[in-house]
Amino acid sequence: MILIIFEKNINMTMDYNNILDMIVENVKPISGNKRYWLIRTQGGELFDTFYENNFVGLDHQAISLGELSVLRTRYLDDFKFHSAIKEAVTDFYTEDLETGEKSLADRTITLIANQIYKFYRQVKKGDIVIIPSYSSTKVAFGEVLESNIASFNEGELRQFDHSIQFLNKRVKWIKEFDRRDLDPNIFKMFTAHQAINEVNKYAHVIERTLQDFFILDNKAHLIINVQQRAEINARGLFGLGNNFLDILDGVIAHLEIEGVDTNDFQVEVNINSRGKIDLKSLSKKGTVIALITLSVFGGGFEYGDFSLKTEGLVGFVQAVGNAISDYKDREQTRNMQVQIFNEYKRKLDVKNVDDMIKVMKQIDENKDKPK
Repeated sequence: MILIIFEKNINMTMDYNNILDMIVENVKPISGNKRYWLIRTQGGELFDTFYENNFVGLDHQAISLGELSVLRTRYLDDFKFHSAIKEAVTDFYTEDLETGEKSLADRTITLIANQIYKFYRQVKKGDIVIIPSYSSTKVAFGEVLESNIASFNEGELRQFDHSIQFLNKRVKWIKEFDRRDLDPNIFKMFTAHQAINEVNKYAHVIERTLQDFFILDNKAHLIINVQQRAEINARGLFGLGNNFLDILDGVIAHLEIEGVDTNDFQVEVNINSRGKIDLKSLSKKGTVIALITLSVFGGGFEYGDFSLKTEGLVGFVQAVGNAISDYKDREQTRNMQVQIFNEYKRKLDVKNVDDMIKVMKQIDENKDKPK
């Protein structure tokens, strides 16, 4: 285990409120333009192909990519473009031109046209895609790398069946999960059975599956992961929350943090055995101080085999962390409180929060990006 190395050039006379405001200002929220898509894999048949070759796609043959490009050049208005796609799909499935008899119902034709339009026009770079395997025993989450349809070279095409080389977009897979390790709320969106489904209403569930600290819809979320597989003891669960909020009250008072009240926190709990506690608040400053406090009291600044030499704002985070650490060790009664917290944490097998790193990475990666 490697300790994070921290710079010493911190102005310790700076007010902690100013430090927290600076951190909050630089932690960018999730863009309101980001969308989330559930993409089916033909009953799991295409799951490995998509995952191993880093793309997602639709296997519709009613209209070629070349035809789509021509239609898009001709119809820049999205409504007219969508109508043109539907007309082309209708023509493809019309068996008798004289009678207009179709091999598919009008409703199915409209559904196919809608799917093609969504994938071609609405799935954008930076969006999140979710793909399930057979019976959803595995689920993969990835980030779309391009807004345009992918163009594969011959070497790439040899890796998978040419029949699915129709509408594809490259993806950087973030993580693959076993079904038992996923938030049960994830599976509510699987009731939609179309090839492509927008699932924006599950954004907060998806984001808390992928990261432990984020700001979405002007609300900051801090995720506490409970790893215990046995049934959860109610006293242990509520004791952990109450004890942590008591500790946080003490930290807020000690550092004289303004405008933060633990009564403003909301919590969403979804754990039968292992699961997640979503501590959220409109106060971003409050959630950031909660994150740093949990990092200090929940195991310190050690993160597996990851090492980091901090610069700039990361040092300010450590300044707050050092102050909280000093507060943590100051009095015997407080040490007893910490022991109680650690005991609850042990009983629930709560994973240490590692998102000090993620917060700083988010700052570094997003500070120059347009939002």
